Amino acid sequence: MISGKWAAGCLALASALAGCTPVPPRPITAETNLRAIEQRGLDNPALLAFVDKVRPTPLRQTAGWDLDALTLAALYYSPDVDLARAQWEQARAAVTTATARPNPVLNLNEAYNTTTSGISPWILTNAVDLMFDFSGRRKALRVQTTAQAEAARFRLTAAAWQVRSRIRTAMLGVYAARRSVDLLDDLAAAQADTVRTAEAMLRLGGISPYEVSQSRTALNATRDAAAQARVRGSDALATLARAIGVTPDALRAVSLDVSTFEALPETMLAPQARHAALLNRADMLAALADYDAAEGAIRVAVAGRAGGDTRLSPGYEFDQGSDKWGLAGGIPVPIFNQNQGPIAEAVAQRAQAQARVDAVQADAISQTDAALAAYRTTRDRVASDTQVASDLDRQLTVARARVTAGEASRFELAQRSLEIANAAIAREAAILAAQEARGRLEDALQQPTFPFPSPDAAPRTEANAR
Repeated sequence: MISGKWAAGCLALASALAGCTPVPPRPITAETNLRAIEQRGLDNPALLAFVDKVRPTPLRQTAGWDLDALTLAALYYSPDVDLARAQWEQARAAVTTATARPNPVLNLNEAYNTTTSGISPWILTNAVDLMFDFSGRRKALRVQTTAQAEAARFRLTAAAWQVRSRIRTAMLGVYAARRSVDLLDDLAAAQADTVRTAEAMLRLGGISPYEVSQSRTALNATRDAAAQARVRGSDALATLARAIGVTPDALRAVSLDVSTFEALPETMLAPQARHAALLNRADMLAALADYDAAEGAIRVAVAGRAGGDTRLSPGYEFDQGSDKWGLAGGIPVPIFNQNQGPIAEAVAQRAQAQARVDAVQADAISQTDAALAAYRTTRDRVASDTQVASDLDRQLTVARARVTAGEASRFELAQRSLEIANAAIAREAAILAAQEARGRLEDALQQPTFPFPSPDAAPRTEANAR
């Protein structure tokens, strides 16, 4: 009889332990990580399927990898997004941890009476401790950890936005370098024509050697500037690859569509911009979720006044041949403290969370106003430079007519061409400044011009999930 009861207790314990699920190890090394990164490409079928699933237009029907497509690739590959996603997953797991009911505790005690005769000398006591939360602490923990998980989700969105911002900046660098090369090549062609015209006029005695030397110096400076622009383009491409999580070779193998930087959309009014910033910024939403978590922490601390869970322990005792059943219990008695310290700490943490909300809100408004003003100013500058370029085009038409009529020299015509090329460079610099201001405005609003997908929609890559 004794051995049967003992076996039943051991069987119950073994059944409980059998529910444990082992977690397989996943070792990583620098070498395996490097191989995984080197094998990443924008031709990955799984990546292409993800991009086409999210975008309204399939990638094969577009001009190439534009800003939103590369942002999706970054959501798929970027280690920064993977890190924020893992932190969000940890926060969600914390909700399960906080709200799990404590397991019962099986207490097994045995004793042997050496002086007993005629009856069983064994004394076996089995009891089960059951914990009950009558204070509402676990409910408060659910509220707190759920808010913390929500804050982690918003930080995941913020991390994804930061990746997009870096991609936009790098793509703008690629666009600026390409445009600079094209415009500087056009300027160099105009300067070369000017040099040829000047050399011809020098032979006729129409100008001095100093003027010819100046034209040649300007031509050499333009060619050097074009070479430097090509280097900047290579650097911007490498920066873009890092933001996405691929190698520069992977980007060189595809066509990049930078046409988004050719448009300068209208701006919104300042009140609308501030409202949009406060509604869309992930850091603002995360700060509000942190405040909700701080409120939950106060509820947890207040529930802690009760001193803990109430314990109920039904049990069975086999006492030297006698069967005995009993019921024990334990009720917390908060005599010496009522959790005043943790409650005060939680209240102070809530005050900090409130201050962070106010600080993030002030930063959002300040950044939005500054970016909006900069964007408006730079757009006006683009409009002004566009008008100047249009005026120079008309002057070039007049100069050509005068040359045909014999009223002006070809050198004057070459000078007009130089002015147009320089005006185009100045206008492009204004467009670049406006696009940079537009990027700052988008960062302040955290609201792009295309539908931005939820970062948790991107699957983890096999390399990062191993």
